[in-house]
Amino acid sequence: MSIQAENQQGMFHVSYCITQKISGQTHLGSATLRLNLVVNGPDKTVNGVGNVYQATNPPVNVISHLNGEWSYLSNDSANHVLIVLDGFDLSTIQFGGQPMESKNLTLKIAISEDWQTGSASFNYLYEGEWYEVEYALVELQEREETLNLDAVSSYTGFHKPSI
Repeated sequence: MSIQAENQQGMFHVSYCITQKISGQTHLGSATLRLNLVVNGPDKTVNGVGNVYQATNPPVNVISHLNGEWSYLSNDSANHVLIVLDGFDLSTIQFGGQPMESKNLTLKIAISEDWQTGSASFNYLYEGEWYEVEYALVELQEREETLNLDAVSSYTGFHKPSI
C-alpha cells in the first residue's frame, strides 16, 4: 500500500521502545518493551505486535499480539494521546481447531500529541507470574524504511478536539 493510500485511509505505522529510565539512563535489569503498531485513525483502534525482553538469567522473552484503542487525553494546557492495549499469546492448545488466546500483556501509554514521546506502564505475564513496569519512557523508533510520521501528525492535528 502506498503512503498516499495510507493517508486517505487514515492508517499509520509507528514503532516504539519503552524502557524505564532514571536521570536519562536506562534502569539496569528492567524489562524493555518494543512495539510495532498500526493505528487506524477513523476507527480509533490500534493493532500490532509487542515484545517484552529482559537480560536476566533465564532471559525474559514475551511476544504479544496487541489490540486496543486510542483517544485524546486533554487538559487545560495540552492534548495528549492515550493508547490502551491488551496483548495475547497464541497458545499451542487448540479449542475447536483454533489456537486459544491467553492474555499476557496490558499496556497504557500517554503520548505527546505529535506521537513522538511519552510515558507508559505495563504488566506482562512470564512463567505464570505477572510483573509490573511503571514510569517507563516511550520513544519513537526510526526504521530503515520510511516512517510516515508526518501523516500521523497531519491526521491527528486535523481531527483533534479543541481545548
